[in-house]
Amino acid sequence: MLAKKKGLTCERKAIYADIEALRKIGVDIVTVMSPKRGFFIVSRQFEIPKVILLIDAVASAGFITPKKTASLINKLKELVSVGQEENMEPLVYGR
Repeated sequence: MLAKKKGLTCERKAIYADIEALRKIGVDIVTVMSPKRGFFIVSRQFEIPKVILLIDAVASAGFITPKKTASLINKLKELVSVGQEENMEPLVYGR
């Protein structure tokens, strides 16, 4: 699915090999079988509530320009999965 969105091609065997390589270096990856077979990273450097807290702190910091604020928030969103990122907007009222 991601490959199609990004215009990439890959073999299924390569994905399994990549997942195994990530596991060997200590990335905690779980395989799910339902509703579709897939993989996800179990633990991340920052938990979702901490990322939201950091996003709020950046959004409310008056000394950061709006352009830099947007850039920093986008970088913070990279710390979570794509599905988790969808619901991550600053909770504070911005400038």
